[in-house]
Amino acid sequence: MWEYRNKDGFRGPHISSIPKDNRKIFFIGDSFFYGIGASEEHSIPSLLHDFLDQDLYCSQSVLNLGAPGSGPDQYAKTAIAYEDYNPEVVFLGLYVDNDIQRSANSHDPSPILKQPGVTFIDEDNPVTQKSWWQKLRIVNQSQRLFSFVEAGASGKQPACKAIADTTVDVPSYNLPIELERLICDEQINPHLLPRGAVGDNTEYYKTLAEQFETDSQTKDNILAVRNAFPDATFGIVLLPSKYQVSTKYFESMRKLGFTFTNDIPVDTAIQATIEQWATEQDILYINPLFELQRREKEFDVRQFYLFDDHLTEAGNRSIAYQLYHWMQKKGVEDCGE
Repeated sequence: MWEYRNKDGFRGPHISSIPKDNRKIFFIGDSFFYGIGASEEHSIPSLLHDFLDQDLYCSQSVLNLGAPGSGPDQYAKTAIAYEDYNPEVVFLGLYVDNDIQRSANSHDPSPILKQPGVTFIDEDNPVTQKSWWQKLRIVNQSQRLFSFVEAGASGKQPACKAIADTTVDVPSYNLPIELERLICDEQINPHLLPRGAVGDNTEYYKTLAEQFETDSQTKDNILAVRNAFPDATFGIVLLPSKYQVSTKYFESMRKLGFTFTNDIPVDTAIQATIEQWATEQDILYINPLFELQRREKEFDVRQFYLFDDHLTEAGNRSIAYQLYHWMQKKGVEDCGE
């Protein structure tokens, strides 16, 4: 995919390019809203904009303020930085996994947003930023072929680039050799490996639900986002884990060391816990889990990638449509007269 970043490091149009009188809709979140794994036009914010364009008399702009690697602390900082722009609708994406888990590691610094520019990401190399000549497929393939020819001549396997880039010791996980090479070549996200070592996934999400109940920091950051936009319609989007959607993903992830104690989707206790708190705070929320489950089952179309926890283009479209439908129910899908 191609990703284009504006001068604030976000994807899509910069706030300065938005006509003053346009109605603004903000998406604040992490890589799910940013749209990792999809081209810009297939990100959730862009797809929602397409649905809204059906109301041709409206002048409205959707701003993607999602940043890969962000968490609740960064969401609050982003909201405060943009609070003077008076959006009419604000969606906060809360991933029911590391957005809750990371609060236990609050000493971790917030990620630095990428600088403006263009990054080329293709299916064989999903994370590497390249100069223009390195984007050429012939260069990519030649480099890979040379590394394997060199390994054959020396009798050694090519170095595992993922170890240097992520500090994940890939060989220590004793993976099937074909998967190890894919991870070392960064065709599979190496950060999945430590996540797979958590053990029982059902127990893992139960622990996250308990953590959210006692964690004031994540709640305070959510409230900070809401309070930054007192005049906006504000909603939390509860972005689910793929292990809650379908057991189809279990087989693939077991190959990476994930543990599932039974062959049923992980329960929804964490969503229920967040929903209860949101109701107590008079905060609106959108839970797209059940629609993702339905689409996965009825249409047999993967909503998530097999070897990654992010949504596919189909998954992004499913959530974008649900947000559009939610806006219709709330009466905020168009600009009015």
